[in-house]
Amino acid sequence: MMRALASLVVILVLGAAVVPAAPAHASRDTLRIAADDARVSLSEAIGIVKRRFGDVEILKAETKRRGERAEHRIRILTADGRVRDVRVDARTGEIR
Repeated sequence: MMRALASLVVILVLGAAVVPAAPAHASRDTLRIAADDARVSLSEAIGIVKRRFGDVEILKAETKRRGERAEHRIRILTADGRVRDVRVDARTGEIR
């Protein structure tokens, strides 16, 4: 009985290690869309926005489908206190 219980615990622990953790802000739809046709991940898109706009705070980031294409929508707070919504094409990384 103890051997079976120990085996079950090992299986559960190893199984949990294989499943990657999703970011806290990612919804199931966001993950599905991102997996479907994104070449630029949400994390990469955030990096693109930070390089383009400099010292910004990320307020919200999500992936949405716009027509046939997926896009990352990132809300930022600029250094001068302005809130901006930036869209990044999930295939090309182009800022819109």
